[in-house]
Amino acid sequence: MSDRFQQLIDSVAMQLGLQDQDAYLDLWARGDVQERSGSAAEVAEAIVAELEARFPEFISRAFRRP
Repeated sequence: MSDRFQQLIDSVAMQLGLQDQDAYLDLWARGDVQERSGSAAEVAEAIVAELEARFPEFISRAFRRP
């Protein structure tokens, strides 16, 4: 994944006043288990492409005003 994801995570953590890795990892949520066809490398590549394509959505959600 591109570095912009780490930059976004760090930016949101700072906005929330989270000081350490454990503090913001506690806010992560896991989704349901999904089955995908293909090798592990193929599945990982497909997921990365999907997340990269959704980055604008993540940015808008991260900086949405309450």
